[in-house]
Amino acid sequence: MAAKSNEDEEDVNTTRQSMTLVPVTGAIYHNGLEKPTERWSFELGLNLSEDKLLYTILKHLEKGYGIKDKCAALNIAKFKLQVSAKDFTPKLPEWPKGRIFSIDSQEQWDNCFPKILGHEGELIVKVFEVEVVHVHEVLMQVARTSSEVCSSNLNNSSSQNAVSTVNKKKKAGHPKTTHRKEDEELFKRLCHNPDGNEVERKEWQIAKWDQFKSAMQNKFGVLALSERWIQCVCNKKIMLNKSRAINFFQAKAEAMCLTTLDAKFSLPVGVNHLIKGLTALDTFNMMKNETQEINVCLDHLQHSRTDSIIVQKTCCSHCAICTELGTVCDACSDKGHTVTEPALRPCDSCLEKEIQCIKAAVVCVSEDSESRNSGAQKELVRVNDEQSDLFLSIISPIPDGVHGSKRKRQSFSNWFLLVNNYRINLVQLRELRNDHALHSKLAPLLPLSAVRNRDRQDVESIMEISSPLVRKILTDNAKTVTHTVVPEKYRLREDNKSGVFKAPIGTCMGLLGHIFVSDVVQGKVYKVRANHYPANVTVEMDNLEHPIGVAVFKDIHYCVESQRNTIAFKDLTGETVVDVNKLTVEKLKKKLKDIGAWNEDYKRKPKKYLQEKLREALNNRVASETNPTQQTTHRRNLPLHIDFDREIKQPVALCFDQDGNMYVSTFTGAVYVVWFEALTTLVVLGNAHCMCLQYSSCMRNSHEICQVEALEKMK
Repeated sequence: MAAKSNEDEEDVNTTRQSMTLVPVTGAIYHNGLEKPTERWSFELGLNLSEDKLLYTILKHLEKGYGIKDKCAALNIAKFKLQVSAKDFTPKLPEWPKGRIFSIDSQEQWDNCFPKILGHEGELIVKVFEVEVVHVHEVLMQVARTSSEVCSSNLNNSSSQNAVSTVNKKKKAGHPKTTHRKEDEELFKRLCHNPDGNEVERKEWQIAKWDQFKSAMQNKFGVLALSERWIQCVCNKKIMLNKSRAINFFQAKAEAMCLTTLDAKFSLPVGVNHLIKGLTALDTFNMMKNETQEINVCLDHLQHSRTDSIIVQKTCCSHCAICTELGTVCDACSDKGHTVTEPALRPCDSCLEKEIQCIKAAVVCVSEDSESRNSGAQKELVRVNDEQSDLFLSIISPIPDGVHGSKRKRQSFSNWFLLVNNYRINLVQLRELRNDHALHSKLAPLLPLSAVRNRDRQDVESIMEISSPLVRKILTDNAKTVTHTVVPEKYRLREDNKSGVFKAPIGTCMGLLGHIFVSDVVQGKVYKVRANHYPANVTVEMDNLEHPIGVAVFKDIHYCVESQRNTIAFKDLTGETVVDVNKLTVEKLKKKLKDIGAWNEDYKRKPKKYLQEKLREALNNRVASETNPTQQTTHRRNLPLHIDFDREIKQPVALCFDQDGNMYVSTFTGAVYVVWFEALTTLVVLGNAHCMCLQYSSCMRNSHEICQVEALEKMK
């Protein structure tokens, strides 16, 4: 027994030695209190080989480390934990004592944990008191207290029918929501009649709206199957767990407004509760349905139901003969029609009643420049060009100017924009406010909230930014502004954080505000999307040996590999080297037409279908133009590097002149000029996809023109 106890002690000691201690600060918060009731510090022991998940660490904290005992001493029966990390590195002048980052996901934990291990940060655990309330109290407070509705099943419900909520401090002027008396009566009727028979639709709408306000706290996105949801509540079978409650919510809401052409009148007319995963085609179909619903005459509006917001889509006049002929047919002309567009014709109902048809017609649609909306607008332009849908023939898409201006203001790369000879980029103003020489002058006039990059900018912040005193200080004192794009200073991002570059040495500008950076240690070329905030950093080229110089010319990116004595290249747009997986639908159609493989049946085909057809056409072209020996050679030598007719040893940098000549310098001090020799179209089969070279990457002439010393004398 003694030997066994010694072995147990050795195992415990070994386990303790393998544990890594992490400093933690704990704080307990009671309901409705902003300051913690108790605060203490302790050390958390973690096994780095096992304790990698945030979920596991939270379980360790809940079971031990005195949190349960301290909550029991404070009469807290149930609690929840919230973890955050404090970075000790001062961020002057905004965070002189460091900055606290919230940890809500595994990705955020992986980002913050290395700093905590390196004693550059501290783990903070906040313990919040949780109050348990039944679903019935949340959904129907008044009805649950009624003697006719309450039963023993309600009072003795299991823990599955309970929802955990955290009481937040009530703001002054915001009273609690109260239910009307008719809701209680309606709830009683629904309990006795779960199917909803003999209950008017108007009463259903009132009940649903009030219940949604109480249960969902005015959040949008409840599904239309609300009658079934209410029925589940009445039968006391509802259980709001994550897998089920997620079906009741959508991603976001999108408001729809009508504005007259003279911009003197604007009216919100509807809201779309959008779900995740919508495509541009889905948005286009939604836009089409909305315009047809809005295209309604005054007579239909006056005779529609007053207890519903749904407009019947029967107010139209369409003639297939007029559509086919392109002009008004004799029968429609006798009725009084003068145009073929359905949106501009009087409806059949008004013609039968022999009254004037006063109709609202949509002539333009304005949306923001989100990729989904942009794709829908392009689809609308295509439909109008092909004249395939008369219902949309008078509608023109217009990008939202306000949203475009907001993107210009927020983008960090748009430093070159001038308005009345003033720079208008917001990040420059924040950098100047943080400058040591200007902070004491700008901070009293310009709060931090006015220069933060938020999605919405209020009028008060605009007035503070544009005040005469702020402009005078900037005019008299600000000379230059320097902003760090990588790593990101104000937001924590996995792809743009400190240490993403090991040894950046070569840079060049690319298309659309892209910056290409070569890293000589990692053997990679990164692409920095500087026209987006925060700037996205992705790997553009990999598996390089000592990359140094980079350059972009005619949509092709070049990188010097000094150890391989060669130059790697990559097509950025797919125009020169056709990458099937990279092309858009429009470019896929264009390439199919260029190589003579286009078919009119491809117009309505999806992108994946067009990609397969282009691959098939390129494969057939290779088989007809090359013999098997040549094809095998091309498979072994992918067009990733430039083949010179003579070797350039240790190239270090390159550039292009306006005539397209490439100049390459070496470590030995020599400068070479390289001429490109254009060839006919060459198809190369890669391992994963087909590529087509329209300009050869093979160098047939390279000539040493001078030494560096001689070049300096010539200057």
